[in-house]
Amino acid sequence: MTRLPHRTRPALAVLAALAATVSATAAAQAPPPAAAPAGEDLLERIAPAIVGIEAVIRTEMSMGGQGSDEEGKVEMVGAVVDPGGLIMVWNSRISSARIGEVLEVMGRAGEGFEIKLTPVRFDVAVPGRGDRLPAFLAASDERLDVAFLQLESPPAEPLPAIDLAAAAEPAVGGPVYAVSRLNQSFDRAPYFETGLVVGELVKPRRAWILEGELTAMGLPLFDAAGRPVGVLATVLSSAGKEDGGVPGMGGLFGESGKTLGPLGGFLLPAEPVARAVELSKARAQEMLRQRAEAAESGGEGAGDEGTGDEGTGEGGTAEPGEEAEVAPGP
Repeated sequence: MTRLPHRTRPALAVLAALAATVSATAAAQAPPPAAAPAGEDLLERIAPAIVGIEAVIRTEMSMGGQGSDEEGKVEMVGAVVDPGGLIMVWNSRISSARIGEVLEVMGRAGEGFEIKLTPVRFDVAVPGRGDRLPAFLAASDERLDVAFLQLESPPAEPLPAIDLAAAAEPAVGGPVYAVSRLNQSFDRAPYFETGLVVGELVKPRRAWILEGELTAMGLPLFDAAGRPVGVLATVLSSAGKEDGGVPGMGGLFGESGKTLGPLGGFLLPAEPVARAVELSKARAQEMLRQRAEAAESGGEGAGDEGTGDEGTGEGGTAEPGEEAEVAPGP
C-alpha cells in the first residue's frame, strides 16, 4: 500500500494530540487543588498496582484509493484491577471504533476514510517482577472508554490490585489524585497528579467535572483518604457537529470556559466500571481456559502472540439498574 498524503491522515493528528489536549484544557483553568495526602504514602499504597505497558499496534488507513499499513510501539499505563492479572487501560489508545467516532463528530473522517488499529502484542512491566510479562486483550467498553488486558500466565502470587467495588463517592469541591508512571526511558518511575471535583455531569452520561492537570486517562482516581472514587476517561458528545462550529482541534475541546466540544476528560463513577471489571474478569478466565486447551491439543492459536483482529468491539456498560455489557476481545 502507498502512504497516505499528509492532508488525508486526520487520525494521526487525533492519536498524537488526544491525551495532551484533554489535560491541557483542564490545566489552563485549574486553581490550586486542596492539599494532597503525603505523596510518599500515596505512592507507596497505590503505585504497586500501576503498571507500565509496551504495546505494538498495527495501523491501517485508506482513503481515495491510497493507504498505509505500519506497526509501531506505544507506551501505555494500566491499573491492575484483579490480583489474577486483569489490567484496565485507556480504550482510546487502541480502539478503531473510538477514533472513528471522534473523527466523525469532528467532521474530519472524510468520505471513504477507514482506519483500523490491531493490537499485535502487549508486554507488561509489573513492579518488582523483572522481565516484562505478555498479555492479551480480553474485553473493552466503548462507552466507558476503558479496555482490559489479561496476563497470559497467571502470576505465581496475587498482584496488588485496586478494588473499584469498594469505591467512595466523590464530593464536589473535594480533591482527587491519580497515580501514574513515566515511560520506559525514565525507568517507569511512579508519580501522582492532583485535581479538583468542580461539578457533576448528567448528560450524555453521569460523570464529575474536573479541574487540574490530570493526564492519567483510563486510570482510577482517589480521594484524600486514598480510596478509589472512579476512573478518568473521556465522554463523547455531539458538540461541534450540532453547534455549527468549524471542525478542528479547537472545536474538539472548546475555546473557553467549560465548553469541551465533543470530547472531554471526566471522572466516571466507579460503579459501572466495577461491573465492567467483573464481566471482563469472567471473559478473561474463559479465554485463558480456551488457550490452555488449545495448547494441550496443539491446536491453532496455542502459541499466538497477537491479540486477534481489531481488538475492541462496540460495547457499553449500562447505567445503574441496567444490564451491563462489555464487548469481548478477539
